[in-house]
Amino acid sequence: MPTGSFLLGVDVGSSGSKAGIFDLEGRRIALHYAEYDHSVSETEINGFIDDVCHVIRDTVIKSKIDPAEISGIGLGAFVGGLVAIDKDGTECMVWTDRDVSTETESIRQSVDCAKQAKLPGRLESQLLSIKIKQPRIYQMTSKFLQMKDYVEFKLTGQAATDWSEASLTMLFDPKKRVWSDDLVANIGLDIERLPKIVPSTSVIGEITNTIAEKTNLMKGTPVVAGGIDDAISILGLNALETGVASNVSGTVENLDVCVDRIIPEKPEYLRSGIEFLCNVIPNSYIIHVGSFLSGGFLRWFRDQLGKVEVDRAKGLQVDPFVVMDKEAEEIPIGSDGLIAEPPASVYIVGEYSYDGSLQGLSTRHRRGHIIRAILEGIAFNLKEDLDIMKKLGVPVQKVVASGGCSRSTILNQIKSDILGVPIFLTEETEPGVLGAAILAGVGAGIYANPTIAAGKMVMEKENHFEPLHKAEYSKILNRRNRILAS
Repeated sequence: MPTGSFLLGVDVGSSGSKAGIFDLEGRRIALHYAEYDHSVSETEINGFIDDVCHVIRDTVIKSKIDPAEISGIGLGAFVGGLVAIDKDGTECMVWTDRDVSTETESIRQSVDCAKQAKLPGRLESQLLSIKIKQPRIYQMTSKFLQMKDYVEFKLTGQAATDWSEASLTMLFDPKKRVWSDDLVANIGLDIERLPKIVPSTSVIGEITNTIAEKTNLMKGTPVVAGGIDDAISILGLNALETGVASNVSGTVENLDVCVDRIIPEKPEYLRSGIEFLCNVIPNSYIIHVGSFLSGGFLRWFRDQLGKVEVDRAKGLQVDPFVVMDKEAEEIPIGSDGLIAEPPASVYIVGEYSYDGSLQGLSTRHRRGHIIRAILEGIAFNLKEDLDIMKKLGVPVQKVVASGGCSRSTILNQIKSDILGVPIFLTEETEPGVLGAAILAGVGAGIYANPTIAAGKMVMEKENHFEPLHKAEYSKILNRRNRILAS
């Protein structure tokens, strides 16, 4: 087994993967990202695995370190996707986005969701659909694996899942952190077809000879169970204390807060967008609130209305979003009455639909007004998420931000003003990759637990954002709420 001074984190996304190598103080040695050449489908699943392996290989090559110096590997992955493997480990089905509304409703009818404090998740609805509609595949299946767990199975030959991934489903008992025999049986599924559940820092297996050849890794390098993307990002931001929120602001906006107890989903919160999950840390849980378009809303402006900004950015040799931020900075607080409501995600028969609005647009408004109104709309919607946290008894005093939108100085300041709390950034801009590497460090025995590891490997930037215009935005919020309610 390799023993060295470096850790590898892999973040498997829905359209591409990132891999990063870090030293034991969290300093990045190399990072590589690549979009997939192959889709996540039955016909291209092996090519998809090769794509992930190539990202790892290119990261190792870029780092110029001896692969024997990598002590461990951690993984995180997007939520969604299901792969069925037979007793020989061969894929017999790959499930991506298909409509399971009928099966979800069937589970709602058979299980007291309020008592279980959880709505039916993707996994149980997908499994029930397969059992009913494709019984031959169901009977052939040895294990049903979600995407992170499937990638790890291909790396090591071992099938397992972690607490955070398992807690996405109501088949999981969050107190005992095991599959619930009663719920699995009540829904009509078979518990032996589910992978074993292990702590996120557990070594589930080692890099095989075949994978070593594809990745430039050393055979025998340990692979830990890892976690879902939100959980590893929280760890990579060291946003682990109650009252500290992790705000991942990319295409969509997500907010997560760690708590030390299970907070049951109240009936009014038993809806899409609010989830209670197990953390990758023992005796820790996550309240997840999301999601609405943030970076996606800004990208819509750039692509549909922003030719002026794109052309100006080319001349200045900067990103168009830098030009957009500059225009927004010239507009007064409140965007002279223009209101932008970010599109919220609505799942409709196999795909997400996003619907937002602009209200109060007049001939006195310029392009910068629209941009600033979008930025303010993002922050106002994020405040609604913070208010939900407060109603659940978890007030937020600090936000640690990451994602593409966190590069916007004006957006960070607007968020701090509207939320009324300081916004902090970390030195590492890819917390998902770092969080996965932190888990690897614990699994390799370098650190005693993830909390200690995050304290050693995550560094906050010295400069942060304090609320400067809280009172002005409080008045604007009242007016905004009246208009949107009318």
